[in-house]
Amino acid sequence: MDMLHEARPEIIGGVIAIEPDGQFTETVAFRSEDAARAGERKKMPAEMGRMWGEEMALMQDVTYLDVHHPWFASKE
Repeated sequence: MDMLHEARPEIIGGVIAIEPDGQFTETVAFRSEDAARAGERKKMPAEMGRMWGEEMALMQDVTYLDVHHPWFASKE
């Protein structure tokens, strides 16, 4: 996580939920959409790029969605 935070400081948090069958949903929150897009264009450090490539090779049928006005809530 330290490597990710150093390379992508615009990421402020995220959550992943994994179903018993292996399907998952991951959310990532960014400081702004502009900052997220700028971060996407930056070259990853070599070790991070290697790890990212290994993870992506394990996934199939990935869909990305941009949620422009998320609403966060809690019971507290």
